[in-house]
Amino acid sequence: MEKKAIATQKHIRISPTKMNIVMKEIRGKSVEEALKIIRFTNRKACRFLEKLVNSAVANAVNNHDMDADRLYIAEVFANPGPIMKRIQPAPMGRAFRINKRTCHNTVILKEREAKKVAELKPEKEEKKATAKKATPKKKAAAKTTAKKTATKTATKKTETKAKAAEKEEN
Repeated sequence: MEKKAIATQKHIRISPTKMNIVMKEIRGKSVEEALKIIRFTNRKACRFLEKLVNSAVANAVNNHDMDADRLYIAEVFANPGPIMKRIQPAPMGRAFRINKRTCHNTVILKEREAKKVAELKPEKEEKKATAKKATPKKKAAAKTTAKKTATKTATKKTETKAKAAEKEEN
């Protein structure tokens, strides 16, 4: 069975729709990358979300013996909580309803497979190395030189065949 660490927050004084805007950005990302996104996003939801992610990481490491470097955000969602109903006085004795929404947030962390983490890093380094070695201009130049050498060898073969045929005739 796959291990997962869960952390929740309840009765947070922000609407679930505003919370979900930031949650969309971090869903499926590694914990390090998610925390960077949260720290550099200028929204009220980020204050609450950063605490929640850090709490989930602590739960994963302490309670489930998971490796902090391999954690990623498998699921993150905000459910609506209770609504505080307030009244705004309006003209002629009327009143307008103000709904102060709250939300319950949940983060579920899972651990990536060890081979996937190990394989991802060398592939990126190899791609960088090959990108530096073989640029498109060098590839095109290599193709043209290969064509030239192929045509030279083909013409030499035909010349030698023609000379051999002339010698046989003589």
